Amino acid sequence: MAEIRSLDLRRGAKKTKPEDEKQDEKKNEKKDEKKDEIKKEIKDKPVSDVKPVSDVKPSSDVKPSSDVKPDSRTDSRSGSETDRPRTTGPQSRRRRPPQKTPARDDSRKKESPPERKPKRPEAKKRAPARPKISPAPKVAPKPSITAPIIGIVGSFRRHNKEDDHECEYHYLYHPYVEAIHKAGGVPIIIPVGLEGRYTNKAVELINGLMLIGGGDIDPNLYGDLLTSKLWHVEPKKDRTEIEMFNLAFNKNIPIFGICRGIQLMNVALDGTLYQDTTSQVRMALAHKPDIPWEEPCHPISIERDSKLFRAIEETEIWVNSAHHQSIKLHGKGLISTAKATDGIIEAIEHPNKKWCVGVQWHPELMWENDKIQAKLFKAFVNACKS
Repeated sequence: MAEIRSLDLRRGAKKTKPEDEKQDEKKNEKKDEKKDEIKKEIKDKPVSDVKPVSDVKPSSDVKPSSDVKPDSRTDSRSGSETDRPRTTGPQSRRRRPPQKTPARDDSRKKESPPERKPKRPEAKKRAPARPKISPAPKVAPKPSITAPIIGIVGSFRRHNKEDDHECEYHYLYHPYVEAIHKAGGVPIIIPVGLEGRYTNKAVELINGLMLIGGGDIDPNLYGDLLTSKLWHVEPKKDRTEIEMFNLAFNKNIPIFGICRGIQLMNVALDGTLYQDTTSQVRMALAHKPDIPWEEPCHPISIERDSKLFRAIEETEIWVNSAHHQSIKLHGKGLISTAKATDGIIEAIEHPNKKWCVGVQWHPELMWENDKIQAKLFKAFVNACKS
């Protein structure tokens, strides 16, 4: 029985709790009704009649705001707690008075930041000034890379000095070099004494061959006997020039013979010579007069159908003369293209070769003052270019 009573008491205690809650709800409802009435009155009254919250005395039923915790206020609609305190009355619509800015205290001056110096714009780098170039001294024009190489067989001499020491040297007269250079070629000297493979190599290096003046050719080379009229025979020079001529002739390399050179071309192709023109030819002109070699001494006539005519475009010209030997019979394949008034052959050529021309006079001594002679060297150099 005791257990039953204790259970009943417990149930009675549980029943009292809902009644307290009902009373609290009624009180809260009354509070909300009063709040609503106050809100309606505020809405109906003009703003000027509304008293500040400090003048309104709270009713006895309403608990002072100090008893209400602003952080845990219960909302009548939802029953949820909000953290923001709710303001009632006209304070919610009152504008805040403008805040007065405090007077400026000049004593406390803000420390101004250090002045920054403006950056200077970077100066543009100027190109270094070009140095003044002084004009180059006037020199002779250099031959171009395409200029042909002209091989010229030199001469060889022995010379006894005053102290009785014998000196041997190779040499080449300057007028030949200058004439080729001015015509646009590159002259090189080929030393006397080359034979065999050395002459082959020399011919491979050149674009043209020039055979120049000098001593008499050995009569044994064209089957004649030696006479007392011979002058300064050079067997080594004869052998080197004949070998060079044959190699260049077979390879169709341009060949130009001057004075002794025309005679050697004729001998190399089995022709013959007059060992002394004045004593062997009747009514012969003075082909070696006692005058300066560069001076013209007699005229010659030129065949139109020849390379010589196409080079100088003249049928009759005056030439110098400094030879005592001359062509007697033509070599194989050669033709005469110019003669003097006494019938002496003054020029020959091979019609089937690119340029195989020989002249008996000395154009290298006349070209500076005679444009016709300069044309002759120019034609030879141009043939070496092609």
